[in-house]
Amino acid sequence: MHYNHLANYLWQAVLATFFQLLILLGPGLALAFAMHLLAGFIADKACRVIGRNTFLMLFGWLGTIVHEGGHALFCVLFGHRIIAIKWFDLAGTDGSLGYVKHSCDRNSLYQRIGHFFIGIAPILLGTVVIYYASRYLLGPEVFATIRHNADSAMQVSKHSFAALAEAIGHNCLTILSVLFTRDNLSNWKFYVFLYLTFSVGSSITLSPQDIEGALSGFLTLIGVLLVFNVATNWLGIVPTRVIRGLSSSYSIFYVGMFLAILLNAVVAAVLLLLSVFCTSKTSHC
Repeated sequence: MHYNHLANYLWQAVLATFFQLLILLGPGLALAFAMHLLAGFIADKACRVIGRNTFLMLFGWLGTIVHEGGHALFCVLFGHRIIAIKWFDLAGTDGSLGYVKHSCDRNSLYQRIGHFFIGIAPILLGTVVIYYASRYLLGPEVFATIRHNADSAMQVSKHSFAALAEAIGHNCLTILSVLFTRDNLSNWKFYVFLYLTFSVGSSITLSPQDIEGALSGFLTLIGVLLVFNVATNWLGIVPTRVIRGLSSSYSIFYVGMFLAILLNAVVAAVLLLLSVFCTSKTSHC
């Protein structure tokens, strides 16, 4: 009887861990994965349209610096020792445009968890750069509109997935109409914003090394959270409420990611059309 009670308690702790991770990281990881795929598509198509070196000299340098800067920043935040940094090297002999080599104390849980955030850091910092670019180049009202539309979409999502998809589609059109106004199209700041969004957004990709490091940190994070739930599960839903409150505190970050995805999707569509046009023109000749 005591064995069954203990097994049920542990199972509840496992379920609590799963739902807490889903609440805490689920939306961010889904958006990060979408940004990773989109950025890879943009870089590939842009290289085909204008050439790899031209693309990298025009846009890749800034995106690579932000990419490596994200790794370096989170190395500092999680106490990792930075061994070497290459910010941007077009003619790198190792084939990489940049890198951050770092080491940590394997006995430190905090530093081991840091591997997860260091691995996905280019997505985190890239999104922050795009968010502040929109805020200070276009004004806070743009971001306020996006956040309002995101909140309304979340309310609709309680009814059905189809309703959520419809709301997201409608809100995307609304956001684009807010961005591509006559005033913005005649304002030089808008084009600086587009340049930053494209340059940074096209470099928000994760290398196999980034993913491997993030996975090791993620497994450690799961273990720590599971132990936390085993120790506190007797409190009922209190720990999950704490996690829910924590996740709501950075909902603004999710909105920033959504803005980055939306704008880079527009760029991706334009590049796709240009690549098709270039291909058909070459075939015709």
